[in-house]
Amino acid sequence: MITPSHSRLRIAGLFAFSFAVLPAAAASGVRQWHHAGVTEVSYHTAQGALLNIPAGHATTPVRTWVNTITYHIASEGTTYVVVLVNKRRPLNIKVQDKIKVSVDGRKLHILDDVGKDIKVSIHRQFQNEPLAN
Repeated sequence: MITPSHSRLRIAGLFAFSFAVLPAAAASGVRQWHHAGVTEVSYHTAQGALLNIPAGHATTPVRTWVNTITYHIASEGTTYVVVLVNKRRPLNIKVQDKIKVSVDGRKLHILDDVGKDIKVSIHRQFQNEPLAN
């Protein structure tokens, strides 16, 4: 049986754990930001599936749409392709914007022009070709 004193000890233990362990985990996750630029943004809308929506005693066919926004972000030596599908709002970045990026596995963190950290999936990445002299 758990008494009120046991629950207070449990809460105190969790509180002490959060101050001892969580800051160390957060400190180890410091991101390395790299300068980058948005080289291309493209929008594409296509017809999706035809859904039958119930309307009273019958069904009504309704066409869905697929909205795709593709971003090409060039960093130091690497270009990242980010694809957003059916998002309500595009990212707050435009072509020729100077931004900062940080790679975290298959995720790309983007600092937009207002300083908001946006985490998106990397669709494709490839090495930039060196410039010819």
